[in-house]
Amino acid sequence: MIVYRIRELMDKRMKREKGVLTVAQVARESGIARVPLVKMVNNSGYTTSTDKLNLLCRYFDCKLHELVEYVPDPPGWKPPPPRPPRKLKNPPKQRAAAKKVSRNR
Repeated sequence: MIVYRIRELMDKRMKREKGVLTVAQVARESGIARVPLVKMVNNSGYTTSTDKLNLLCRYFDCKLHELVEYVPDPPGWKPPPPRPPRKLKNPPKQRAAAKKVSRNR
């Protein structure tokens, strides 16, 4: 499983700058939306894009291996089942077949 070391990097930065650093502040200053960042901080198995990883590495001035770590799954661990697709409240209407219009030339 992939584990993100964002909390540890935040702690290092707080010690270096001697201040408080919140997830919201990291989100705002790094350019990542707060919700995906919170999911990365709280959920080891969260899937993200390389763009977000790049932004975090730039923000923390670190290498990828300092931000992300592979940890073997514990024995008997199973991934959660995939979520079913969302049902749309207002499904799009099917378009009527386009009528062929003949042109007289």
